[in-house]
Amino acid sequence: MVPPESLFGFIPTWVGVYVLMALAFGLAGYILYRRVVRLILLGKPADRLDQPLRRSIGAIPLVFGQKKVLQRVSLRKDMAGIGHFVIFWAFISFTLSYVIFIFGDSAWRPFSSTLLTDAGVKAFAVYLDILAVLLLVVLFLAAVRRWVARPSRLRFDLTQKPEAAIILVLIGLLMAFTLLGEAFYVAAGGQGPEAAALVGPAIGRWLQGTGISAGVANGLHGFFWWAHLGVILGFAIYIPLSKHMHIVAAPASFYMRSLEPMGTLSTPGDLETAERFGASSCWTATPAPSAAAAPIAARPTSAARCCRPCTSSKT
Repeated sequence: MVPPESLFGFIPTWVGVYVLMALAFGLAGYILYRRVVRLILLGKPADRLDQPLRRSIGAIPLVFGQKKVLQRVSLRKDMAGIGHFVIFWAFISFTLSYVIFIFGDSAWRPFSSTLLTDAGVKAFAVYLDILAVLLLVVLFLAAVRRWVARPSRLRFDLTQKPEAAIILVLIGLLMAFTLLGEAFYVAAGGQGPEAAALVGPAIGRWLQGTGISAGVANGLHGFFWWAHLGVILGFAIYIPLSKHMHIVAAPASFYMRSLEPMGTLSTPGDLETAERFGASSCWTATPAPSAAAAPIAARPTSAARCCRPCTSSKT
């Protein structure tokens, strides 16, 4: 993921990267606020940031260990959870690589080698290459499972929306552009620890053997690098518009889960003088005690389920 020299031959790479990033993340943040945060804020305030150590320890196996996803895995009947686990950790790994090799190196070229050392960059590049190939295989198997050998729970209309196909295509493009960017970087004569990866550089050396010119290879390296960035930013905008908002919402939901025993209900301090009991409107609703069982995007608060009729007046 070595950055090209410039955008369109005259715009410094770091300027193009950070301007596009600001626009894309700003739009994604606005969409997230309109679709999720605004609805959550309709509810009654609840302290879900207390006891940070307990919350963090409890969220680790749920988020990084994918405990909810893996609890129903069967090596004979259903291994979808393993595929989801691979996709999740690929997401974490490549997100870290984008921070280092795209946003970091575009601003200061020695950033990655200073942070990781040359040996670390080489090891990380090899790991990402292997992961990209593994993820392409997982995506292929996921597509076959969803649209060819469909289990009964994937035959409902709700599971056949185009969102799943869009996400699979976007992830596949990210992996393909990763390998092609490396390939054309090496084909153009690129050197350094990034060129020591396995798959992309191997393709690049094969391209050199076909007689591709350094100029053409350099141009294609720049094209795939910027296309890669475009898919990343497009992904960021699309996530809050789709069911895959759980990528962002689920970790937050697990962290801000209720720490009370399941089924615990809040009671007024003074039953004789209380004006209302329970949640009669959006403004008296609080997050459900079982919020950890589903992403915020799926059911953030009781307010989200009644926001339309409640936003006209405060009853």
